Amino acid sequence: MYIFWLAALVLSTFSLGKASQASFKYEGHDNEFLPSSDNNDHWNLYEEPPQNSTSHLIFDTMNSLVQHWTNTRYRNGHTIIPATIPTGTILYHGTYTTKFPINPEWVATDAEHARYFCQGLGTYDNNQGCWQLTLAVTSPLRILYFDGSSAAKLDDGPLDTQDILLWGQSRPNMVFREEIRICGLCDWGRKYGIHGFMRMQMDFEIMLCNFTRDVEVVSFLNLATEILVGMGADTMEVGTWHNHYPGDTRVMPDLSRAISFYDIHTFPSLVARRLGKERWYHRADGLSVEDLQTLRKRLDEVLADDKWGGAPAVDWRAQFHVITNRYAERLETLRYMVTNITDTQRAADRAFEHLRKLLSPYRLHAAIPSSITLADTSNHSWAIPVFKLCATTHTSYLSKLPNLTPSETMLLHAMEDVNKEICRVVVKLWAEGVERGLVPWKEITTSEDELRELLDGWKDKVNGLMKWLDWSVWIKCPEPCGPEQMCFMPTWPYFLSLKGHMPIPLRPLSGQVYVLSEQSSPDTPDALKSPPWHKPQPRCVRKFPPYNDMFT
Repeated sequence: MYIFWLAALVLSTFSLGKASQASFKYEGHDNEFLPSSDNNDHWNLYEEPPQNSTSHLIFDTMNSLVQHWTNTRYRNGHTIIPATIPTGTILYHGTYTTKFPINPEWVATDAEHARYFCQGLGTYDNNQGCWQLTLAVTSPLRILYFDGSSAAKLDDGPLDTQDILLWGQSRPNMVFREEIRICGLCDWGRKYGIHGFMRMQMDFEIMLCNFTRDVEVVSFLNLATEILVGMGADTMEVGTWHNHYPGDTRVMPDLSRAISFYDIHTFPSLVARRLGKERWYHRADGLSVEDLQTLRKRLDEVLADDKWGGAPAVDWRAQFHVITNRYAERLETLRYMVTNITDTQRAADRAFEHLRKLLSPYRLHAAIPSSITLADTSNHSWAIPVFKLCATTHTSYLSKLPNLTPSETMLLHAMEDVNKEICRVVVKLWAEGVERGLVPWKEITTSEDELRELLDGWKDKVNGLMKWLDWSVWIKCPEPCGPEQMCFMPTWPYFLSLKGHMPIPLRPLSGQVYVLSEQSSPDTPDALKSPPWHKPQPRCVRKFPPYNDMFT
């Protein structure tokens, strides 16, 4: 039996080798399952995304909803999205008083976050402890979620989406007027039956409009006081629980009703304001009168009473995650392979094999060039069917679905564009490798200088793709953190330090608000003029005392 199996394997390998030398063509009735060959100009392996494309930004923000890491890195949110908090969810409210809240107040999804405010605000006697109210959700709560670090008290963008909803524009003078903000939002949301508004800073919080509507008291406890610095560190650690997908699972965003300020068709007035700026400095502020009217109309549509309660047919979060899960680690590995080179031939062979693995579901048996030619003299047209399959497999069915909402159409286009660009780059590199002779049936000999030039080009293209995608899963601490440490992305309010160890917010006792913007004012502290605070980068910090490294 073994001999027959071996003979069959050798024969099939020989047959594949012979077939691989044939000219590129399709035969048989499998053609009906292949993408259409029309409009090949649309499948140009040399055509990069338009300069003002925001598909990658929509993709990344939607793929990062209710995840702490990306929304800490990019503080200025661009998404307003309806969400629900399911029955049975436990919420926490920390306070220094024994009074039950009768006005809108804040609740946390994690107890440690509420404990920080249990004693971090107001006047209290240390000998009396502090108070924590615990609530259980008795019926699904209607929530409006603002992405980014939307609870950060900074006037350079984190609060834009809330300000626009309330006042039509950013209001820097209202940064610390949180009582006015929460009451204004709850008044605005009453006609939609909204229970509250979800935001994020050190961890996720909900601005709850009514403490007696669809929630009930589990407990109202007098807790022992803790050291404030330690409580801040605990809150930061708890926030990291929600760093990456699926994020905080107690909130269920409905992507079929998402509104994104990166949608250039809905908000064209923001295109020019973003042009030439790095993502750190993108803002939702600056809508034209027409775009503001469009926003209000869209809010009326997505918050209508009949839109709550049913789950969308397509799980868009899962769809986005499939793409990132498929490519994130593999692109990172490819970048390593074309960057860390000791043996040029070995590096080229390994990288090419990795590309073959990336494209294995799409490499058609007949997709080979009619003859091996130098890559720089070819447009790789023979590889276009592979490009099409790679780019459309995940979206071709979705594109045929009837009755997609405007939000779902936006999501589909973002997914199509991102998938297409990933496949364009990967297929192009693979095609270059085939044409350079990095295949088992080598017909040409490639010199070491040519291989080095090829690998340099691959490195530039992979780096360019990863820079364009800008997935925060690739942003990590420079070195692995120790068992007493955690990988920490600097966030508000821990931007400054006092005598090297005490955290202070960005609002000194004088009431002045420091601004994190491209142009620092003369009064801005030196610590805020340095790039790390404009562009947060992770570092290892201690989870236990002393906490010096977290606040410096």
